[in-house]
Amino acid sequence: MLEEAVRDFKRGKCVLLYDWLERENEVDMVYYAGFVDAHKIYELRTEAGGLICFGTTEDVVKALELPLMSDLIASREPLKLLNKKASYGDVSPFTLWVNSIDVRTGISDVDRAKTVAKLHEVVTLVVEGKVDEGRRLFYESFYAPVMCQS
Repeated sequence: MLEEAVRDFKRGKCVLLYDWLERENEVDMVYYAGFVDAHKIYELRTEAGGLICFGTTEDVVKALELPLMSDLIASREPLKLLNKKASYGDVSPFTLWVNSIDVRTGISDVDRAKTVAKLHEVVTLVVEGKVDEGRRLFYESFYAPVMCQS
């Protein structure tokens, strides 16, 4: 069964992953980033009903010098309220969110697919050992959307 799931994943099909009972007790729909397009983003958004994110390894995050959101939040006194652990005991492993500079708003399925494709390109470089090239492409090709203050 696992071999079949890995084979399907490598062919661009979605794989459903169950998160154990003591954690979130849910099923995540996952695609290999190299196959993600606007249609798959739409499917994730409408059928999976949750957060759409790009999963990668801690090594890639460190190579790109991408901060974890929990660390950024913890560094700001008023925002420490947001840095709570979930009931299953983990702090969120999410990094600072990013959009490709090639998107319009970052919200549409097409924009999200563009961001995933560019992230895949960056991560592939890092995994292949081309860390400096991947880091350069990352910082040239992405921005972190922020909320405006009035």
